Amino acid sequence: MKKIFCAVLFLTGVALYAQDESGSAVTPSASAGQSDNSPEKVRYNTIKYGTETEIVTLIQTLKTEGSDYLDNEITALVEKTRNQKILAGAFSFFGEREKSGLEDRAIRALEERDEEKNETILAAIDYLGKAKAEKAAPVLRKLIESNEKRFVNAALRSFGRISGSGGRSSDAAEYLVDFYENGSPDDESRREIIAALGAAGSASAVQFLAGIASNSDERAGLRTAALESISKIGDSGGLDAVLACVTSSDPNLRSAAVTALGPFPARLLMRRYLTRFGIPITAPALRRHRPAASENLPPPYPTLNFAPNVTKFPR
Repeated sequence: MKKIFCAVLFLTGVALYAQDESGSAVTPSASAGQSDNSPEKVRYNTIKYGTETEIVTLIQTLKTEGSDYLDNEITALVEKTRNQKILAGAFSFFGEREKSGLEDRAIRALEERDEEKNETILAAIDYLGKAKAEKAAPVLRKLIESNEKRFVNAALRSFGRISGSGGRSSDAAEYLVDFYENGSPDDESRREIIAALGAAGSASAVQFLAGIASNSDERAGLRTAALESISKIGDSGGLDAVLACVTSSDPNLRSAAVTALGPFPARLLMRRYLTRFGIPITAPALRRHRPAASENLPPPYPTLNFAPNVTKFPR
């Protein structure tokens, strides 16, 4: 009986071996072995087990391709590494797509910045702004108030971006104006604050920005930045300040003022221009005010006064 049973087992084994050799049946392990050679599997293994150079190169390739199928694996890797090149590459890759998922790690990089490299911290700050990570606002404020020159301007930029994405732009504007006036920022930081106010987009900042733009004693760079921020906010309360700069003797400031008029409706611009300068606008075309064409204004269209004391323009 035992001999018969053993013979049956032997014959069964031979039959199964013959099936595998003929290719008529593929075992699960063979199928898994084939998938291991696919490009996706190779890339997956690179993220899991690759060297620094291999991982950084792959992240850059994914960024170029716009591929997102390894986002979860990159997120897991970022959580457990302090490698500067990997972190900077991942923050840049996610930030370019405004992709969430790395906020906690980026915030931790700011909170534990004594243990991180400067490049990692700067990449984390930039990512938080691009990802509009509202929960990062408190840690960014602390970083701004620390006055660490390495990071404060980047923190201001990201704080402005984050503030513009939520419903707290007025609070952010109030904070930024207060820091401008009482935080003793240097000229570069003052410019970043002005730009951050534009990014935040609160109309409550327009009066402050208009004051800077209209102040002839202020540095031209700050006045130009204020004009740009007034334009981004697009509130009519800043229009008079912009028009005042249209007749500036500084050609760069004039150019910035003309560009800043872009978002304002042409009809409003016509009324304010006539009220401010008290002269008819007789030029044939509003060449540099883009919304004019969509306003269906009857001819003659208004043209801006590009130079001081000039009211006639060539056709």
